[in-house]
Amino acid sequence: MVLRRYSPSVLISAGIAGALTDALHVGDVVCARDVVDASSGDRFAAGGDAGTIATVSTVSGTTEKRELALKWRADVVDMEASAVAAAAREAGLEFVAVKSISDELDFEMPPVGSFVDDAGQFETLRFVAWLAVRPQFWGPVRQLNANSRKAAVKLSDALQHLIDQWSQNVSEGKSVKAL
Repeated sequence: MVLRRYSPSVLISAGIAGALTDALHVGDVVCARDVVDASSGDRFAAGGDAGTIATVSTVSGTTEKRELALKWRADVVDMEASAVAAAAREAGLEFVAVKSISDELDFEMPPVGSFVDDAGQFETLRFVAWLAVRPQFWGPVRQLNANSRKAAVKLSDALQHLIDQWSQNVSEGKSVKAL
């Protein structure tokens, strides 16, 4: 519906993601070269030059992150880029994936994956009720919140830069390229 209504020339998967390498830190922004769907193995060009994103359906802990890095030679993990890439491919559109790191390779994620419903929505109230009686997770959740805020600010800055760059190219009559 969005594609029909707005007729974009490019689809961008922008969001926060996890690091699969020690070289990436909270707030680092990655404009990926490609995206791989870890469930199907499908690969998509992503217009950037900074590595590979592995897309999974659940939140990944440290063990899963290391396995994804090895299996797919990926640098970043997220939960949606391959779906956006598939839509772009089907529509014949350019695709770009821009992600900001919210959790580093060795950050032990709280078990938030079981609080994401089938539609991909986070069930906040159920999570808060679960968390209230598990003080061992309060620190990691607080850290993840702070990391996610930092990542969101850095992502916003990167997207503004991307928009400015594209606007300048269009005004100069140049083709719109990822970065």
